[in-house]
Amino acid sequence: MNDADLPGNFYLVEGLATPLVVASSVGYAELVETLLQHGAAVDMTGLDCLTPLMAAASAGHTKVMELLLAGGADASIQRDGRGSTALERTARWDHTAAVRLLLQFDPDQSSISWDIALAYAAEHGNIQMVRMFLDAGARTSVKYARFRPRLPLIFCAVDGDHPDVVSLLLERGEDIECRDVAAATPLIHAAKMGSPKVLEMLLRHGADVNARDRNDRSPLYWGRGTLEKEMVDMLLEYGAELEPHLGS
Repeated sequence: MNDADLPGNFYLVEGLATPLVVASSVGYAELVETLLQHGAAVDMTGLDCLTPLMAAASAGHTKVMELLLAGGADASIQRDGRGSTALERTARWDHTAAVRLLLQFDPDQSSISWDIALAYAAEHGNIQMVRMFLDAGARTSVKYARFRPRLPLIFCAVDGDHPDVVSLLLERGEDIECRDVAAATPLIHAAKMGSPKVLEMLLRHGADVNARDRNDRSPLYWGRGTLEKEMVDMLLEYGAELEPHLGS
């Protein structure tokens, strides 16, 4: 038996995947189309639990994704061993055009898949993708228990040092004084991370310069700890209170 005789759902021993998964992962659109025409199961996974759509999405192969979706691929399937969907995988690997395509086929803005994908976009600093999600109705108020332990979305952008994304999220209603599990605000995170541009952005939007975390530490405390004079000067300019144990 040669390769042409193999059924469309035959599992390749070496890759532990179906021919459709393999062809999708490398962007071989003509082969994908041929396999679909010959009855390959569009959502069948290999032993790695990747569907063909997940495989194509991970690499951003939009032409292949279009063929699979037209062939009935289910964009909402969570079967890659970690529960992530094609949308999450596409956002994780920063494929903007592929995300745009998938948003048309996974319209549930309240799904955890949308939440996690948006968090990836914010962490990457992909403002085009973040705006795309928000314009499509994605939530900004969700805490990401699966993505980061109980962190509101804005922390993904703050910790990634992306002031433009931080600004966009604030314009769309994110709470500038939200807290993480240690009661730290986004401004405290920016000071702790040594991110002067994000720090300035938050201060310009009215962040509380004297906010305290659960250990009673302020942005100025963390800013001085990073030895970033620019940040310390900025915090003082916006009214940060000097603490006796920090000196003058």
